Amino acid sequence: MWIGHADVGGTPTTTVTKIDTTNDSIVAKVEVGAGNGYMCLHIPTTGNTELWQRAKTDSNIKVVDTVTNAILDIVTPPAVPLSITSFKSDGDNIWIGTATQLFKVDAVSRAITNTLAIPVYGMCWDGSYIWISDFGTTIKKFDPRTEAVVATVTTNTPSRKPHFNGRNVFLPCGPSGKVEMIDVNLATILN
Repeated sequence: MWIGHADVGGTPTTTVTKIDTTNDSIVAKVEVGAGNGYMCLHIPTTGNTELWQRAKTDSNIKVVDTVTNAILDIVTPPAVPLSITSFKSDGDNIWIGTATQLFKVDAVSRAITNTLAIPVYGMCWDGSYIWISDFGTTIKKFDPRTEAVVATVTTNTPSRKPHFNGRNVFLPCGPSGKVEMIDVNLATILN
C-alpha cells in the first residue's frame, strides 16, 4: 500500500510511503519533490509495477516504479487554469481531470492522446465506466472506449468526489454531509 502525505505543520512533505500490509511496517519512502507527496495515488493496471502520484503544488504526475522505488517519468498535462482535480485508470489509459478539461493519457507511452472539454471535480472507475462529478449537481457516466458521456445524473445538492464500492457510486454532497447513492446500471439516484 502506498500513502501520500499531507502538509505537516504547514510544511509540504516530499515523500510517498510504502507500507507492508502483512505486518504494518514502512518498507520504503520515495522522494518525489517538495510539496508533491500528497493527493492521488494510483496503480494504473493489474500487474503493472507503476504508481502514478499526483503533485499537490503543481500539475505534474510522478510515475514511480513500485519495485525499485525510482521515479521513472513525470507526466505534465498542457497548461490549464487550475491544477489536476482527479485522475483514474480504465486499465489501458489514465484519465486526468482539471476544472475545465479531461485528458486521455496512454499508460504505456505516457503521451496525451486526447483532450475533452469536460470539467472534472472528481472521478471513480466502476470497471466499465468512469463516473465524473463536476463542480455542481451533475454526474456523468463516461465510456472510455467511445470517449463519450452515455448518461447524466442530476444530484440534489452539489457533489464532491465519487466513490465506487463494487455495486454503486457514492457521492459526498458538500457541506450538507449528505451522501447520495447512484445505481451504476440504471444511472439513477437510489436515496
